Amino acid sequence: MSLTSPRSLGSPPSVLRRALVVAALLAAGLHVSPVSGAEPAEPAEPDQPRTPTDAAAVFKWGRADWRDEFEVKGPPRDTWQINKPERAENTKGMLSLESARRGTVKALATDQAARYGRWEARVRARRFSTNRTPYQVVWELVPKRRYKCGSKSIVLADYVPGYGSAAGVVRTRPGNELDFGIDLDLSDDTFHTYAVEVTPDHVSWFVDTVVLHTERRPEALSGTRLQPRFRLQATKGERMDHGRLQVDWVRYHDLDRPNQQSIEAPEMTLSTYDGACPPP
Repeated sequence: MSLTSPRSLGSPPSVLRRALVVAALLAAGLHVSPVSGAEPAEPAEPDQPRTPTDAAAVFKWGRADWRDEFEVKGPPRDTWQINKPERAENTKGMLSLESARRGTVKALATDQAARYGRWEARVRARRFSTNRTPYQVVWELVPKRRYKCGSKSIVLADYVPGYGSAAGVVRTRPGNELDFGIDLDLSDDTFHTYAVEVTPDHVSWFVDTVVLHTERRPEALSGTRLQPRFRLQATKGERMDHGRLQVDWVRYHDLDRPNQQSIEAPEMTLSTYDGACPPP
């Protein structure tokens, strides 16, 4: 049986050529305007909704009661207490803490403190060299008063840029420590969002909108007024690699709105700590 040529079907060459071009364009996902005698193109697929990167959007915590988006270029607002002001700047809509060769760089928010609520920040870091000791990146809540050697603090993320895991910790007196670790891509300039919910009866940790742990044991609960703090932690006496910590935004939400998804999750690992002070 012989094959019938396209021309024998009554299609002029120009129409046939257009049909072939249209088919190729549509296959590539491009829009083609209809012409007289041609079938209209299928409507384009609507844009997919943005996937939330914050637990607040997923669990419906509502509008933030306190926030800093770091949109004003230059020095951070004077509500940030920074131990090395020359090492801190708002750049490209982010709080940037730039390390020195020695010493820790810290930024404490002095205009926000609460016993209970939800804190969340989107954070990334970079290690510029690998010849010396790396800095630790720490996003944490520290007591407004009577803070000593990590007691009563809550760490949302503690990691070394380029390494494959981050840790979270809560400490209460007398020497209780509950912690966890999570494998993450922590390569240079990779963002992750870390959050914690603190209530009178539980503490829950979230990473990239997923609840990892919910701890209800009394060893995790201190009722302390907490403040947000970011730091590049140096090792005492060591010459450090050049590092950078950048915060895209940080927010606080109250507990007025209940979680719209379950926060049931495994407990953390209970141990003790010796209360030794970290290096200055």
